[in-house]
Amino acid sequence: MAKAKYGFDYSLDFNNIDFRKQPELYRMGKGELGVLLVEPYKSELLPHWRFRTPEIAQASAEKLLALFFSTAMP
Repeated sequence: MAKAKYGFDYSLDFNNIDFRKQPELYRMGKGELGVLLVEPYKSELLPHWRFRTPEIAQASAEKLLALFFSTAMP
């Protein structure tokens, strides 16, 4: 499969790739476009991604930040 040298590679088979197990396949896109299409990010982050109101967005941001710090490497 083709790898994008720069930017997110939309040609990858997102349904069958776990980017935590194969992080070398992930390419950052402009503004992180595509990150919520891939596992494990889709199932771990997307349920908490909310922004309808400032209050909902604040709660969402706090949850996402907590998830980041709980999985970040020391």
